[in-house]
Amino acid sequence: MLFFETSNTSPGHTDADSLHALWGRDAAEQPCTLQMDGVLRMLLKRFDVDTAVITLRDKDGAVVKIRCGDNPLELNFSSALAACAAGGHTICVLEDIETTGQAACPAQKPLRFYAGAPLFIEPCGDPVGALSLMATQPKTFSETDRLILRSAALAVSAMLVMPHNPATAAAIALSAEKSVVLINRDQAIEAVNQRFTQITHLGPTDAQRMGVDHLLCLHREHAGAVVLGHALLVEMAVHGRTHCRTKSGNTLPVEVLVFPLPDEHHRVGKTILLIAPVFKGRLDDFLSSLRSRERDELLELHIAGLWAVDSAGR
Repeated sequence: MLFFETSNTSPGHTDADSLHALWGRDAAEQPCTLQMDGVLRMLLKRFDVDTAVITLRDKDGAVVKIRCGDNPLELNFSSALAACAAGGHTICVLEDIETTGQAACPAQKPLRFYAGAPLFIEPCGDPVGALSLMATQPKTFSETDRLILRSAALAVSAMLVMPHNPATAAAIALSAEKSVVLINRDQAIEAVNQRFTQITHLGPTDAQRMGVDHLLCLHREHAGAVVLGHALLVEMAVHGRTHCRTKSGNTLPVEVLVFPLPDEHHRVGKTILLIAPVFKGRLDDFLSSLRSRERDELLELHIAGLWAVDSAGR
């Protein structure tokens, strides 16, 4: 489904204008936009929300709602965007819009939850839009959810930029706070980011030598591995759980979000694997409560097998 709010200004020749030309109404049924719709459906499922929308701004600041996933709500969420505008480069989360004093503008149902993360067209540039999640019920959005949303927004940014500048798209994707593995059309690992190396102690050469199937245990006969392996073969967006190998030989339970990157010919030239460790129960709550440096130190001990807490917090 598509929502649009376009301005009457004449088009220019900026990078943002080229994004509008590719991802706007005229391109709605092209393969690249269908891939983006698949990504938003995946995010709907991962975050358990009603609507996911990509918004881009034109040169006069008007919002253009480019694409929406399943279950679109006929909601005017301009008040939520306005409340988050001051955040700039940071994520904005309104867990209960009614109790935070943000007035929703409902058409069918009231908007109660909003989370948005900025989109970029260059690694150190200014935001050009937002990846927004919305729901009609209040939601608790954990620190892990926020980190994954910020990293997912960078993956979506890379999808937007890929047809115009593959090198910039890769740089944006690899700047994520969560672990990222970038694979090429032949499913060979092309690059990993600093966070991935910090968590697994595997450098780019180590990961390339290991290969994506071995790295993510995709040969195992369990549901998550099967789903992820199939998604890579058919170049589709999907979210699943598996295990990731580390340099010590241990495996770490992880969730993986797959983002295909269509090129200028609408073929998937690269694929982003966004990888986040999974800890259940009180361990997840405990790690989320820590400062980032403390959390990283405990993660390293856990990966090395020197520290563990069970699901009951013992």
